[in-house]
Amino acid sequence: SGHSAAYLTDAVATGRENYYSGAVTAGEPPGRWYGLGATALGLVGLVDPQDMTAVYERFIDPRDPVFRDPSRWPEAATLGRVGRKYITEDELYKAALDTEPSATPERQAELRLDAGKRARRNVAFLDVTFSVQKSITVLHTAFEAQEVAARQSGNAEAAQSWAAHRMAVENAIWAGNNAALDYLEQQAGYSRTGHHGGAAGRFVDAHEFVIASFFQHDSRDHDPQLHIHNAILNRVQGSDGMWRTLDSRALHRFRPAAAAIAERTTEAHLATSLG
Repeated sequence: SGHSAAYLTDAVATGRENYYSGAVTAGEPPGRWYGLGATALGLVGLVDPQDMTAVYERFIDPRDPVFRDPSRWPEAATLGRVGRKYITEDELYKAALDTEPSATPERQAELRLDAGKRARRNVAFLDVTFSVQKSITVLHTAFEAQEVAARQSGNAEAAQSWAAHRMAVENAIWAGNNAALDYLEQQAGYSRTGHHGGAAGRFVDAHEFVIASFFQHDSRDHDPQLHIHNAILNRVQGSDGMWRTLDSRALHRFRPAAAAIAERTTEAHLATSLG
């Protein structure tokens, strides 16, 4: 479960150290919009952080004329209900400080951490992550190493050739990732309506996902680990035209099959492009 668009967009703005050269690059590549729902809403191409914030944190309809004017977001149409209004982390922290006005800096840090744990948030998206086998990451890293070495030696032609090999790996990963998302849209695209605790609840077909996909190059420990975060918006339009939250249980049920599709599709594309 995800709550903030910044979780993914910040990685684009933050510098990333090249594994071999040590040079700091501009950061991870921008996200890409994907899914039938994104297309229907006019969300195509690269992800703009402000647009993602509007959709994922306020559930604003991108088709509304005021979509790109943050000052008018309160009056914009939304994709269904915007969720409950919870006490924020900052409000909880302020209340805790009011009860301990003489708290030391160390205690203030503890109170801030506790406020973060106690704060309740609406689920903005479900993060479906495709992480490739380590051997594919090693292959990509080896190509990148040759590309960096060729560029540093002034051999532009060789650098361009190795870059093409590196991009072939990335393109194969994207192909596998998107094949898995297409499968999930069809097999796990459902929402629930009514009260499922009783007899009145029912499932509604909802096969048009809004997805923001972010390609990242390393793990949290900064080891090479190619993976794609797919933030599936927790709002989906059902076959009855209503926008509701996504049924996350279906995503969990079909996750193993989607993973297999992603892996096999990636391998097939690698075999085609690299031999």
